Amino acid sequence: MVSFFIFILPISIIIIVILGVLWVITSDKKKWNRGICSKCNSEKYQSFDVCSGGGTGYKCHNCKDTWWSSGWINFKEIESVKQQVRTNQLEELLDD
Repeated sequence: MVSFFIFILPISIIIIVILGVLWVITSDKKKWNRGICSKCNSEKYQSFDVCSGGGTGYKCHNCKDTWWSSGWINFKEIESVKQQVRTNQLEELLDD
């Protein structure tokens, strides 16, 4: 009986940690909303600060809604990569 708990307890803790990380990432992606404010739908979020833990503060300049990302996802990097891909695709179309 004791060996059962020794085996199950660490596995349960690992599963709980993984589910927690997935929940944080999912909630950050939902709040990010591709950078568009979920309250006013008119402005893009702008970063205004970075905390020592890696989280980034975002603020809508229209309605002043603010939120902090957890730092697990670098939204600015994702947006810059998407913009670079769009630029490259446009250059390829213009070259043809």
